[in-house]
Amino acid sequence: FERCFGYADFFKREFIDDLPFPDDVDVIRQLKGFIKEMELYDFSKIGYEVLGSIFENLIPDDERHRFGQYFTRSDVVDLIIGFCVKTGDEKVLDPACGAGTFLTRAYVRKKTKKSGKRHDEILSELKGVDIAEFGCYLTRMNLAIKDIFGGFRSNVENEDFFDLIPGEHEKFDAVVTNPPYTRQEEFEQTFSKDYKAKLKKIAKEEGGIEVGKRMSIYGYFFFHGAKFLNEKGRIGFITSNSWLDVDYGKYLQEFFLKNFKIVAIIESKLERWFEYADVNTCIVILEKCRSESGRKKNLVKFVQLNKPLKDFIDLQNEGERWKSVNKLVRLIENKKKYYEDERIRIYPIEQERLWKEGFDEDSGKYKGSKWGKYLRAPEIFFTILEKGKDLFVPLKEVADVRRGFTTGANEFFLSNGRGYKKMGN
Repeated sequence: FERCFGYADFFKREFIDDLPFPDDVDVIRQLKGFIKEMELYDFSKIGYEVLGSIFENLIPDDERHRFGQYFTRSDVVDLIIGFCVKTGDEKVLDPACGAGTFLTRAYVRKKTKKSGKRHDEILSELKGVDIAEFGCYLTRMNLAIKDIFGGFRSNVENEDFFDLIPGEHEKFDAVVTNPPYTRQEEFEQTFSKDYKAKLKKIAKEEGGIEVGKRMSIYGYFFFHGAKFLNEKGRIGFITSNSWLDVDYGKYLQEFFLKNFKIVAIIESKLERWFEYADVNTCIVILEKCRSESGRKKNLVKFVQLNKPLKDFIDLQNEGERWKSVNKLVRLIENKKKYYEDERIRIYPIEQERLWKEGFDEDSGKYKGSKWGKYLRAPEIFFTILEKGKDLFVPLKEVADVRRGFTTGANEFFLSNGRGYKKMGN
């Protein structure tokens, strides 16, 4: 079986094989009972949700928190896959595959799109990388049980993704993952200074950007992941949403604006997508685009879900599930104007406008802006800005805030010897 179907990875000798077998009669009786009970189950039907939960719960709490290793819900994964795997012929990379949910759902998506594809053919179009050996093992198992007798060719590497050299590997049409989330303070404790310098070098080489010291590790997955992506290929990540409004987010904003069509940024108003992680998240969908004019004309969709994701995605069977995913993806991608109903809000904005908003003409550099407002601000906020676009000017144009001060309800700003007064009302 091992030789015929390629399952050698699952039969390697481990340390447990060298443990002495107990001779206690009661222990042997319990082992026999356990084995007999296991024979009642069809392990080919074990879902990725089960294996993912096993993976997450076997990681010690402190290690899971330190390295940001959290299992991703399959409905969240399906939404990302729906944006990134359109035809079923895409080559897909997950650079932090964990228990393999992204690759397993990509397998199902491809099988749904191309029902005639052989098991081994689909596997050849999927690649996983993870620094955790156990995660790689579960990913291989998750993929293998899709067709036990269809043969298995492992394309899952137990490696640090940042050690992979792009020129030595094929390129992909989709790079999808839940990259680890590690807070800056923990990042410095967990990784050496040399390791962080390596990541900053990666960002400099790919994006031409000298990132700040507060960049979290998930940000570097964007920079390195882009090196493995074909033109018009898509990145689909679920990450912390803090980059939308914090200072270090300007580096990611600039990288996205200069290298991709930003397809969509999606948040949920009602639910956390990671049960055990104390972090608010967003989905980021990017499409690689070398054409500057193509990027400028692109409409970025800022999306807030006002209902739980299960209200959008039918979880009953695969056929209906993917139909509902396709419906949601089309709704988001096709909207050209502001749209809102009781379930969803979509705010489209020209990518060129985002660039101008964050670009500082005085310094000639991209300084960033707060993108969270496009997800969360009420419609009236944008109406006021639009109606008053000829009346409002940036404060920096009339004031030197370094010499500004406040007193009571009044604000005074001095600039070039002139005084500007803004009353409390």
